[in-house]
Amino acid sequence: ISITHPDINTSGLGFSPGDGSVIHYGLGAIKGVGGNAYQAIVLERPYSSLDDFFKRAPAKALNSGILSALIRSGAIDSLSPLREELYVARENLATRALRNRAERRAGGVPLFPVQFGVGDSRIADPSTRRRWELETLSVVLTTETKTIQPNHWLTVTEFEWLKMMIDN
Repeated sequence: ISITHPDINTSGLGFSPGDGSVIHYGLGAIKGVGGNAYQAIVLERPYSSLDDFFKRAPAKALNSGILSALIRSGAIDSLSPLREELYVARENLATRALRNRAERRAGGVPLFPVQFGVGDSRIADPSTRRRWELETLSVVLTTETKTIQPNHWLTVTEFEWLKMMIDN
């Protein structure tokens, strides 16, 4: 059985079954995201991009705590896989999104529309992602793939040991 990361566009409130032996992690099961925030988020989905999310997501989802939990858990990875960059820029992005909405409500039109996004500094850090997932999901879903290439033929004993290590 495999568990998928929560996803802003497809996850339900709680855990839900997927195809085969897949379980989808629910948005409401993320520490820091409750049922009320979930209800507000799903009313506006699907979100086609990070820009679309920040333009249309409810103000409740742009709250610093909820936005942090969504980013750290990987729930926004389908919109932008740049989790670390998003986490650093989250407050500026949320503040700008809320300010733009207030200006539009007041009848203002931006002279130069700005896209919401983050730069790609390639600072993806698997250990940080695993720590964040443990804190927000109570489970680590990000894994590192290891390739084992022996430099000689394995003995039966070595093969059995390797098989035991992979199975556990």
